[in-house]
Amino acid sequence: MDNKNSYLFIRTVAEIKNMSKAAAALNVSQPAISAQIKKIETYYNIEIFDRSVKPLALTEAGKAYLDYCEMDARIEQNFVRHISDMTNLETGELTVGGATLFNSTYLPKTVTDFSRKYPGIKLHITDRPVPELTRLVLAGDIDLFFTPSVPDSEELSFRKIKENRLLLVVPSEWDVNAGLKEYQLTENEIFSQDFSKPHVDLKTFNGLPVVFLAETQNVGKIFRKLIRDAGSTPGQIITADQILTSYSLSSAGAGMSLAPSPIVKTHGMKNLTYYLVGNEECRRQLYVCSSKQESVSAAGRAFTDLLAKNLENE
Repeated sequence: MDNKNSYLFIRTVAEIKNMSKAAAALNVSQPAISAQIKKIETYYNIEIFDRSVKPLALTEAGKAYLDYCEMDARIEQNFVRHISDMTNLETGELTVGGATLFNSTYLPKTVTDFSRKYPGIKLHITDRPVPELTRLVLAGDIDLFFTPSVPDSEELSFRKIKENRLLLVVPSEWDVNAGLKEYQLTENEIFSQDFSKPHVDLKTFNGLPVVFLAETQNVGKIFRKLIRDAGSTPGQIITADQILTSYSLSSAGAGMSLAPSPIVKTHGMKNLTYYLVGNEECRRQLYVCSSKQESVSAAGRAFTDLLAKNLENE
């Protein structure tokens, strides 16, 4: 019996604990999920979910079903990796993940180069926040992911591949910029990572609007700490969920923000002025993370090596 769709449906319902929300997440109808679950329950003469409780919960039989499906999926993934390694990457699959900003900033050239060099490898790119990427790599759903901070998990192995800087991004139209010429970074300095200019004092921007990321995000925590440690008081506070959003808001003049230096190369510096702030907290190390339980496939190693080379040559 082909359990692939059933496994995906049941696992999603188990994670979300709601049938209709799981259907929306999978972009299928709720009756389709219900029918698939009923099919498995009838075939094995078991109940997958305890429907007498809310939210939905797996029965012991349901837990066992998912466990065995995960074992089967892991065996198939290992076989595909083995065949790929045996054939010198003439065939196989590779799934890599990262936050949206990372994927749009760093991956395009490497994906293009990798696809041309290894046309037989099916490459999948997934955009997710780091906590979800951690869960996916430990579950074996993705091979590896890239992140600017090492997740707090002893089950992950990681390798540093690049360093960049977080920069203060200020709307160029603000009058305060006129007296800060000696601190302002040029486009060439940012592209060449020449960060030798003096750091600006955040108290200089006291009372001006600020665009923060959520406190749950590392950049959001860092920016708040920098402002607090400088003794500066923000004016109007705007909160955004993504760095690309905060960057665009700064470009429109809404407020100053904090962003990684590579964003300048991929998204431009229209209407923006850049400064160095902070010290070690604004040095960002980029890592590739994978599960300690599984060795990285030859395709994964080749992709990471190519990415590291491309980043080094930027």
